[in-house]
Amino acid sequence: MTLTLLRYLLVALVCAASVFAQEFRATLTGQITDPTGAGVANAKVSVQNLATNEVQSQVTSGDGNYTIPFLLPGNYKMTVEAAGFQTAVRPVIELHTNDKLTSNIAMQLGQVQNTVEVTEAAPLLDAATATRGDTVENLRVTELPIAGRNPFSLVNLSTGVVFAGNPQFTRPFDNGDNVNFSVNGGLRQTNAWLLDGVPDDAVTDTDTQRTRGNQNIAYIPTVDATQEFKVVTNFYDAQYGRTGGGVMNVTTKSGSNAFHGSV
Repeated sequence: MTLTLLRYLLVALVCAASVFAQEFRATLTGQITDPTGAGVANAKVSVQNLATNEVQSQVTSGDGNYTIPFLLPGNYKMTVEAAGFQTAVRPVIELHTNDKLTSNIAMQLGQVQNTVEVTEAAPLLDAATATRGDTVENLRVTELPIAGRNPFSLVNLSTGVVFAGNPQFTRPFDNGDNVNFSVNGGLRQTNAWLLDGVPDDAVTDTDTQRTRGNQNIAYIPTVDATQEFKVVTNFYDAQYGRTGGGVMNVTTKSGSNAFHGSV
């Protein structure tokens, strides 16, 4: 009896390991330095989601490095505090789906009570990953005219992406033709679709004999529910797999402190 239970437990653990989702949230990383360029250890780095006021914090390493993962796409305020230095504030950092941005800040000597606002810093670079692609942000999702109100029609805006399906069947419930995108000359129906990090692929048994299947999308969110999505075209992270084409990583809208909606 005990041996049987252990076998069932082992099978459950293996199955659980196989359903880990790919990441759609962003990561902010960088180094905190003093005026000489040396790393500042034990500095407190905090990022605040401006939509929800949620704060995530981390203390820098001995070299002044920090990494704050699992940040929902949106606008953030970054604050750095360290003994013997003035508090540094970067008022707005815009993070998108699966971004890995680097934000380095040079601290100034002084009292913690004094605040220095970083307003003319260099643009944040996505230097932590080799992944290449395009982010279709919320402004384009909500403001551009879309036939059938299908946000995935905007995948065509990405470089190297061509729709190779029937343009008559691009409505949100036409989940068969909507997968027919060719990425950088690759075969259609070989792309991966993710919804908030969870695989959104489905397979249709076309001859009912389980000998041939076509790739479909399990669910296409409406324009009102879509925050943004990232089209990854090459140099995929190790978290992605099982695809011979591109990766469409979709983020749906989440709540905030302000009432909002659409009619």
